[in-house]
Amino acid sequence: MFVKEKGLKNILITTLYVGAIFYIVIMVAASFWESILFDEAFSLRLIQHSFPSVIRLTAIDVHPPLYYLILKSIVDVVSMVIPSANVIVVGRIVSVIPYILLLVVSITKIKRNWGSLCSAVFAFCIVSMPQMLANGVEIRMYSWGLLFVTMAYLYSYDIILDPIPKNWVLFITYSLMAAYTHYFSLVAVMFVYIFLFIWIITSEKSQLKNWFLYSLITVLAYLPWLYVFIQQLAEVSDNYWIEPITIRTILTYGIFPMGESVVSGTPMLRLIIAIPMMCIYFACCFLYLKSKKEVLLLNWYTITGFALLVGTVLVGIILSIIIRPIFMPRYMIPALGALWICFSISLSQIIGKRRIYSLFICWIFIVGIVNGTSFILNERIYQSRLNEFDIAISTLGANDVILSDEVHVLRIVEYLTENPSYFFQEQEIRLGTDVMRQVFENTEYITSSHAIEDALGSGKTIWFFDVYQQGDFLEKMEQSKFTIEEIAFLELEIPSTLYKISS
Repeated sequence: MFVKEKGLKNILITTLYVGAIFYIVIMVAASFWESILFDEAFSLRLIQHSFPSVIRLTAIDVHPPLYYLILKSIVDVVSMVIPSANVIVVGRIVSVIPYILLLVVSITKIKRNWGSLCSAVFAFCIVSMPQMLANGVEIRMYSWGLLFVTMAYLYSYDIILDPIPKNWVLFITYSLMAAYTHYFSLVAVMFVYIFLFIWIITSEKSQLKNWFLYSLITVLAYLPWLYVFIQQLAEVSDNYWIEPITIRTILTYGIFPMGESVVSGTPMLRLIIAIPMMCIYFACCFLYLKSKKEVLLLNWYTITGFALLVGTVLVGIILSIIIRPIFMPRYMIPALGALWICFSISLSQIIGKRRIYSLFICWIFIVGIVNGTSFILNERIYQSRLNEFDIAISTLGANDVILSDEVHVLRIVEYLTENPSYFFQEQEIRLGTDVMRQVFENTEYITSSHAIEDALGSGKTIWFFDVYQQGDFLEKMEQSKFTIEEIAFLELEIPSTLYKISS
């Protein structure tokens, strides 16, 4: 009987590992299905500047610089070795790298700490659970924030077990890397420091001196960016684009880590996935804590994995109320590694409860399959939209001009075509922050149809991506004897109708 159970356990562990590798392969493959959103266009346009300029431009943006420096370093090296390399593909693969590293960490460090089953469950969850796949290929900093926060969280456990200088140094190194990647990664590691402090003052007072020493080193190492952070916070308090926090928004925060993000218009799928997953998560943790009351350290560590995410969200909500809305669901991603470590420890410890355990594992596989299928379908949709765009602009000339009444669409098109671009509104409005103007150097704004007529008078063709149905503008163009041809309806993050305007 024991041999049979051990054999089934080994099969389960192998299946979870194979599943994790399969999802990594899916993310790498999906990186070659070209698609791009506005934020990704910003990332790729920013790294075309020099390293000092990247730091300078990031300082007047709203994020720390580390991710952009990592992205630029890898893209530059790949472009040097393979000059024909597609930068979008390389940028997407850069975002997959943290998941590959987390898989390695799972089969080494997590396995040593909590065993093969915990390692396998974490390896599968960290790549297959909701939000993980999509953020594994997006050319943004969230997967790197996830890696650094997770590593800091893991080394906080090592400090508790063995507070040698090596563990402290690695802990503060990963914490600083997280803090220099995203500000809500900074918030997440701040809670790791707080939880470690609580453990030390209650159980290991001899380490209190070390906690203060290494915390001071962390603060001193972040001082070079602290002034920039304060400036950015002041800028955000004056002007930021995130919508106000509402009850519905807060409910979204609860669903986000457990429910799938679906493009294809089936929001009920999020609830169908999220509600049972939340029930399983809490039931699993409750059953573990109930059965292991005597294991104080592991119980504490398991609770802090969930508390880390809750604390990050609460800080986001409080700051959004005090200053202005600055928190979005995707800012939770860096804290999700700790969440799934907590779940993996709990699930691996209740394997003796066969029926319940089997139910939990089956649901995890179902969620993973749904997420994987949804991810592939969404990526194919994005790719088909880009293919439609390529076909629509197939006759775009090098001297033609791009025009749009929507900044996000304009900057995606500007990145993809590198043609001169103009943002059009018949009343002067802000095109964007200073960093946007400097990053997208090819973009200007115009506030009257006369400027467009001047451009057409010089023989240029204008490709107008109309988002807000500028019928009056098009009518003026026709009255001025210009030729207007409707080319296609496109969806580049935001739907638009493409018109070709020529003299």
